[in-house]
Amino acid sequence: MSSCGVSKYRQSVKTLIDNAINYPRLHYRNLDDFRTFLTGYFSAYSLLEKIDDENSFNTCFNNWLCHKTNSSGSSGWEAVINELAKEKDADPEQLFFDYVQEFLDQWGKEVT
Repeated sequence: MSSCGVSKYRQSVKTLIDNAINYPRLHYRNLDDFRTFLTGYFSAYSLLEKIDDENSFNTCFNNWLCHKTNSSGSSGWEAVINELAKEKDADPEQLFFDYVQEFLDQWGKEVT
């Protein structure tokens, strides 16, 4: 795995998520769709750049979110977000946007 490939992947995911925040229905109907979309995006990118699964957005965000919220991520980050939204009587998308912005600020700095 090259750190250059990981850095490029992370930057492209940040750009993709920024676009999804600005134009959500262009990229997905619900958070489960978006997680699936990001899985395919990582799969294609990892074939080109030889990036390990442990560096995928879904894996990293799921681990970070579960640690931050003391939740189980066995069903994926979108399930955690949906459950937290129910508990807080909040919009799941807005909650995702809030958490993902915090995560991306940190995630982009981990690889140089």
